[in-house]
Amino acid sequence: MTALGWNHLTRADRRELIGRIRAGRGGSGPMHAEIHPADRCNIDCFFCSTASLRGTDEVPLRTFASFIRELKAAGTRSVRLSGGGEPLFHRQVQQVLQTLADEDLAVENLTTNGVLLNDKVLPRILDNCDEIKLSLNTADGASYAEMMQTPAKNFDRVVANAKHLMAERRHRRGAGPKLVVQ
Repeated sequence: MTALGWNHLTRADRRELIGRIRAGRGGSGPMHAEIHPADRCNIDCFFCSTASLRGTDEVPLRTFASFIRELKAAGTRSVRLSGGGEPLFHRQVQQVLQTLADEDLAVENLTTNGVLLNDKVLPRILDNCDEIKLSLNTADGASYAEMMQTPAKNFDRVVANAKHLMAERRHRRGAGPKLVVQ
């Protein structure tokens, strides 16, 4: 279970939030937000609960940047990237991640299938992400291909990407995201 941004709040933030809850008052904005940057996905898991709703949309970068600035101004401290699709499948994912970093908005959690967890996105993820939830779901290429309805080679790609992430994290002496494999 993720901390839902709790670890990005100061003691004063926490006291204020708990006080508002006790008093039945709302705040100026969310302290943590879940964002679905892409409705598109690069895998077709048979069990996906959003597959029948999925389209090919993604949040345009200009809209995303404006939304992130609004969240930051409202007091948001962290975000979770997940969605009806694969968040790393956004056509401008590097700029999406850079926008979050530029606004000093931490990625508390990134939920991904891991196929695109590569060197193009890894530096920004290592710098600005607390946890990666990797949806692997099987233990071998054949069952992965059947369950995820994708070529078996993607299983090897995801495993290699996870190992590379861990190697880079070790190289940085432990800095970077915790990896949770489900």
